[in-house]
Amino acid sequence: MVETLSRQAGTPFGTSSLPENQLNLRDWTARFDTVVRATGARTALDMVWPESIRLEAFDAVSQSYARAADGVGGMLLPVGEAWRVAWRRDPGVPL
Repeated sequence: MVETLSRQAGTPFGTSSLPENQLNLRDWTARFDTVVRATGARTALDMVWPESIRLEAFDAVSQSYARAADGVGGMLLPVGEAWRVAWRRDPGVPL
């Protein structure tokens, strides 16, 4: 069984490309992981993507989510990376 954690707008994680928010993401992932593991499930994180005006932050966002998932032995669902591939193929593809 897998429990997926997704960041929603307005959550305390903030912009996951910034160092202080990367720590926040890892901390909250670890907190939720304790509860998830108690049910016998494994934590999975949906990687988000930066705003269209901050596409240069893609690498930092990707690393942030990978580290948070790795820190709890969880899974990374690279949704943001899928968007990056789509945007490289067609920069006009709507979100």
